[in-house]
Amino acid sequence: MMNRPHREHPRPDFLRRLTFAWVFLALYAASAPAQMSQTFTLEPGWNSIYLEIKPDDAEIRSIFDNVEIESVWRYLALDGVTGLPSNPADGLAGIAGWRVYFQTESPDSQLADLSDLFTLRANNAYLIKFNGSQPAVITITGKPVMQKRRWSADAYTLTGLNVDPALSPSFETYFAASEAHASSPVYELGTDGIWRLVDPTAPIRHGRAYWIFTVGASSFQGPLEVLLSPGFSELDFGIAAIGADLIPVNRAASSQEISLTRLPAQPAVPLYFLDGELFGEDRQYRPLEDAFATTTSTLTLAPGASARIQVVPRRADMTVGRLEQVLVLTSTDGARVLVPTALEVPEPSLAARAARATQPNNTSPLDVGLWSGFAILDEVDFAEAFSGGTPQRTGQPFGLRIILHVDANLQPTLISSVVQLFEPGKSDQNNNVCRDGRPVLITRRERFGDYEGLVLKDQDFIGARLSTTAYDLGQFDDNGVIRQRNDLPMVPDPADSNRYFLSITHASNSPSNPFYHPFHPDLDNLDPDGLPAATPEVPQIDRTLALQFCPGSELADICSTSQTPDPGNRLAGTFTDELRIGTDFRPVTSRGTFELQKVTSDPELNPAPLDDCP
Repeated sequence: MMNRPHREHPRPDFLRRLTFAWVFLALYAASAPAQMSQTFTLEPGWNSIYLEIKPDDAEIRSIFDNVEIESVWRYLALDGVTGLPSNPADGLAGIAGWRVYFQTESPDSQLADLSDLFTLRANNAYLIKFNGSQPAVITITGKPVMQKRRWSADAYTLTGLNVDPALSPSFETYFAASEAHASSPVYELGTDGIWRLVDPTAPIRHGRAYWIFTVGASSFQGPLEVLLSPGFSELDFGIAAIGADLIPVNRAASSQEISLTRLPAQPAVPLYFLDGELFGEDRQYRPLEDAFATTTSTLTLAPGASARIQVVPRRADMTVGRLEQVLVLTSTDGARVLVPTALEVPEPSLAARAARATQPNNTSPLDVGLWSGFAILDEVDFAEAFSGGTPQRTGQPFGLRIILHVDANLQPTLISSVVQLFEPGKSDQNNNVCRDGRPVLITRRERFGDYEGLVLKDQDFIGARLSTTAYDLGQFDDNGVIRQRNDLPMVPDPADSNRYFLSITHASNSPSNPFYHPFHPDLDNLDPDGLPAATPEVPQIDRTLALQFCPGSELADICSTSQTPDPGNRLAGTFTDELRIGTDFRPVTSRGTFELQKVTSDPELNPAPLDDCP
């Protein structure tokens, strides 16, 4: 693996979470993180708590500063406890699986040397010995973490349960649909340090940890389980993703009404859901809360049923670089799931938006960066209409991936293949960094060796590649060397400033001409003597690709911002592909619409190397 002493910035995500068909693949203004607080009341003696959030400051010493605790315990064994849990009153030191933090005034104390637990983690249970004479209230602030609960098979698991504090369901209700837990014993810790059996009809206490027995193996997550699209651990859309599936699943034994609320955040993350098919004419983007709104303002699910909600962000509403917020989903049986959400806009996009607001004459729809998306072709000429015809609607639409780069001068360049790599920074003779490292977009293969990888794979760093087979940009002559062309600037249409096109020619002997075959006697452009044929056997192919950017497109629905949740991070319009084979036939034209989503905000392709230190 190469040494990287000059990398001063973390690697940016590239093609972030490219996980399903409708996801394409900073310096930021201040914004509030997706924070929430969890409050615990410590009673004199022993306490068991369940922490749902990742603390902003996870150090135990800081969390319990000025609180008279004696110790904090965490059980780490993965196989659980097969017998009855040990009582803290009888001592936990020396029992396998336990880690402990002893709070002492002096770091030289012998107890301090015995501590092997120093931080608190989300979705974990802890036992706390509190020495105060009166109850003490502590509040921990942090961010929720979506994580699958792991049950120890045929053993006790020390854990809490994700319940709505306002409902406090009973254990009997919560576990009614789980054969592994419905009749299993549950133990609760008393302040005297003794575990006692819990009545199944007793309410579950939010933030309290219990020893819960599992019969056999179980993956039960509660009466309400929330799934996300593959690759999403939370609804963090970053700068590129345009959507993700939010899937509430009813795991209860009876029908459940699922409600959605948000924890307060200013400003709120602008989230919508797609009502209708992504490329359908009847699609609508409505506020996310409407996906749960019926006559009872909830989403009703039968036992075992689920709902697929396609969540989409709207970056056009953002005035800061990053927004975060917590979604709260609850069910009738009192289950609660916290879903962190986040959304980003690169600073260049914010700056461009602000500049356009002060320059009314700047009507260009283009924005700096690398864009990726699809053209959906749904009109094409009939092949037999040789006298010329109008493209007709196809039986099924056909998708083509498009990759586009827009530089700082708003010049669009069509790309067939691009790799994001990393250029190390520069250091002077004293090893002081004078040039920070940076990610770069490279389309020229001969430049690959000048850079390092960006994505860790199999213990080494590799480049992040984005490519398409929808078009071949041909070859170019680079100082006498024929090279494959991976980028080609588009030309503005003199009659329409929002329309750009380019023409691609595949010569009769070009390797990219699909009819040319150097080993086929009828397709090698050679005569019987092996000499160049007077008339090439293979026709030349000419192809013209055109992008008509919104506004100005003939199709109002593709350009309408009301039909688009994220116009600030989107390019759209109409796409035309005109193909001519030889000179004997008229061009064949295909038409459709396209939508592109921003991948990165890099303003340059194949940038010049960084200067050396002065």
